[in-house]
Amino acid sequence: MLKGIKIELIQLTKKDGVYTEKNLVDVISDSNFEFFAPVPVLFLYSEIRTNLQITYTETAFTFTMSSANSVPEDGIIKLELPAEVRVTDAAQVMKSCKGQSNLNRDIECKMEQPFGLGDPPTQITIKKAFRKGGLLTKQNFSFQITEGLVTPISKKSSSTFKVITTDSENRKINYIDSSLFITMKDSKDIGVVGVFTSS
Repeated sequence: MLKGIKIELIQLTKKDGVYTEKNLVDVISDSNFEFFAPVPVLFLYSEIRTNLQITYTETAFTFTMSSANSVPEDGIIKLELPAEVRVTDAAQVMKSCKGQSNLNRDIECKMEQPFGLGDPPTQITIKKAFRKGGLLTKQNFSFQITEGLVTPISKKSSSTFKVITTDSENRKINYIDSSLFITMKDSKDIGVVGVFTSS
């Protein structure tokens, strides 16, 4: 973040096609002016936990990140789900999306690509999440989605989730776009399937 601004107004004198003099006309300065222009960097820490580690099961997903760059109060979180994680109910996803550590409890979650049954990719945009003063450098934050998401159908590791934070002008601040996946430990019991033959 850059703080303070100084603008000098200069009058140039041109003679025979060449600028020969410059005179300072006025100076405008504001020590309180803040310009937020971070270089986007990877999160210091990223983790996803599911309450149940069973394949093809609706469960709560908890996302925890550690910010390498500070995030302003009006910052935005964007989450992209991998193809293996299905959305069963977009309305429930948005309703059950809640802030946890170092975020406001009530946050605004919107599915940017709600294709009903979760056809990939599905992106969730989270606004009004950060508290007054924003998020500090090296500060953890977490949020949870408790309904509407289903774990992968197999015990194979999923493709990567993608998470980024941006400012209100959509300038990227922190991100992770690889190696953030979930792996289920147990397979869902689908019961006994009967096979009948006709005589």
